[in-house]
Amino acid sequence: MKGSIDSKLEAILNDRISGSSVLLRKINIYLRDFSDDPIYVKRTASLLKIHFTAFQNIQKYLTRIERLISKGELPKIFFREVRISQEIIFENIFRISLPFLNDKKSILTISNSSTVFEILRRIKSRGNILITVCESRPCNEGRILVKKLLKEKIKVGIITEAMAAESVRRSDCVLIGADTILKNGNVINKTGSLQLALLASYFGKPFYVAADRSKFGGKRRFIQRKESASEIWKNHPEGIRIENLYFEEIPIQLITNIITDS
Repeated sequence: MKGSIDSKLEAILNDRISGSSVLLRKINIYLRDFSDDPIYVKRTASLLKIHFTAFQNIQKYLTRIERLISKGELPKIFFREVRISQEIIFENIFRISLPFLNDKKSILTISNSSTVFEILRRIKSRGNILITVCESRPCNEGRILVKKLLKEKIKVGIITEAMAAESVRRSDCVLIGADTILKNGNVINKTGSLQLALLASYFGKPFYVAADRSKFGGKRRFIQRKESASEIWKNHPEGIRIENLYFEEIPIQLITNIITDS
């Protein structure tokens, strides 16, 4: 039994394709099963905080757990409230997004943002829309978003980031999620997002960021972390420099609006 539990945590730690909201949901479910063991929950929370430094919502969630444990106040109902609050957040973001997206028929996005998916899933009832997804190399998590949209009967296409210029030119707007929003308003999101913001500015297209309030936080600057070079090129020749950067910073000056839940 212990081995299977450890494998679940390992799967969370090794998840390179889920957005921060999905990761938070997985973490919440995992820790909920150990709510009767606060020592283990606290130890695991510390491990997760070190591992998921790029995700502001996860950092806030884990910090809250640590504080509750230190006060001896970690009821099982806490984990249920977190799950319910996520659904309310998605509904509020969708409602607030409508004035910006209601007349948009062609939307470009990148990666696998749960917040973006929840908006698109709800907005489809307001008419035919075409969604184009950048596949988000090297892990290609954009393909996961495409499959989810197909299940919702939404018309969708996929491109590589190298094809983004023409797709931005043809789209009505760009809509992305966010992993963190810095104190200065700059947004941290999957690599490729800055390219889309620059192209949207060049072509005069709105560039929207959808993020709940938990993504806003105390971070003043973004610290880049390099990932495995083998994801870019397995068994690559000796002597070449390979950079694999998952996240990048988008200046607030390139953002038309940040759509949040309040």
